[in-house]
Amino acid sequence: MKRNITISLICTVFLASSVFANPVQIMIPRLAAQKLYQAWHLKNRRAALKAADKEAVNKLFGARWRAMKFEGCSHRDEGGFECIYRDTKIDLSIAMIVDGGISAGGYNVVSVSFSSE
Repeated sequence: MKRNITISLICTVFLASSVFANPVQIMIPRLAAQKLYQAWHLKNRRAALKAADKEAVNKLFGARWRAMKFEGCSHRDEGGFECIYRDTKIDLSIAMIVDGGISAGGYNVVSVSFSSE
């Protein structure tokens, strides 16, 4: 009986550690930007940190959320992607720089900038 409990405990610890050590990776650049924007809308920093670097999250969450239209992502000459959200009511846009890749374990937003900067 003790042996079964020990084996069960070891399996549970192993499964839990593998789940937390290997979170779901984002394999499409636009999804990283979209997940960050959605987390910003929901005021969910924890979810935002799964899609972006801490500095990008802090900068975005330092601004008041507004409804914006996703305009897509384009490949940058410097590498990575630039994903744009645009406010259709005022002249404001947010550029999210997404870096990573499949070989890097997924994509994430590494930088956020506002058109007013």
